[in-house]
Amino acid sequence: MYLDQFGFAFTDKRCYAANHGHPVPSHPATVEREMTERVHRAMAEANSNAVLYTECIPSDVNSQYQDGSFTYTMNNAFAHGARVPIDLFRFAFPDFKVIEILYCDKPTGHWATGVKWVFFNGEAMWLEGPAVEWFAPQTRRAIRKCYSLLHEHRDAFMSATPQPLVPTEMPGVYANCFPNAEKTVYTLYNEQVRTVSGPVLRIPHSPGARYYDAWNERDLTPSIDGAQAVIETALGPQSVGCIVVTRE
Repeated sequence: MYLDQFGFAFTDKRCYAANHGHPVPSHPATVEREMTERVHRAMAEANSNAVLYTECIPSDVNSQYQDGSFTYTMNNAFAHGARVPIDLFRFAFPDFKVIEILYCDKPTGHWATGVKWVFFNGEAMWLEGPAVEWFAPQTRRAIRKCYSLLHEHRDAFMSATPQPLVPTEMPGVYANCFPNAEKTVYTLYNEQVRTVSGPVLRIPHSPGARYYDAWNERDLTPSIDGAQAVIETALGPQSVGCIVVTRE
C-alpha cells in the first residue's frame, strides 16, 4: 500500500481546515504520523503480510509506522555537490527499505554514476521508462551489474547492523560495511576523477577467511599484518568496488 507525497512535510502542506480535527494550521509531520499510524493499524488487522510505503523518507519517529519509502537522497547529493553520497537513514534504520529515485518522470540517461551511488549504499533503485530510450548503454550496464551483486549478496545487504563510512587506507576512497554471520560485504566509492590503486581496507583477519573482489570477479590475497588483513584493489574515477569476505 502506498501513501503518495507523504514524507514531504514542508510548511506549504499545512492544513487550515477547521473541521478536520487537528490544530489550525496543522503541522505536516504530525498529521502525517497520525494518518500513517491509522493506515498501518488498519492494514495489520486486514492483512499482516501487507507493507506500507510512501514517496519520501519520513522523520525517524514517523518511520515506525511504515516499511519503506522512495527517496531522492542521491539526487540531492548530486545537486549539492556532496563528496561522498551517503544515505545515513538507510544505515540508522536498516529494516526500513529505501528505494532511490535518481530522476523522477524523465530519463536517467547517462548518469551511471548515480546508479553506482545507490549500490554503494546497498539500496534499491526505482526504474521508470523504456530501457533503451531512457537509459544510456553504460547506465544499463551499471544497473545490471549492481543489481546482480545486490541480489547475490542479499543476505549481507539485509544486515541488521550495517556500518556507514568505515575507515579506509586511501584518501578519497570511502567504504560501507554490511556484515552477517557468514560474510561481510564492503562497498567502496572513489570520489576522485582519476583511477586509484593500492591498499584500500585494513580489516580484522580470521584464519580460513576468503577475500574476493566481487566487482572485478577475482580472488584477493591480502597482506596479513598481525590480526589484520590489508586489502588492495583498483577503483575507477567516481566508481565503486565490492569486497566480499567469507568465513569458515
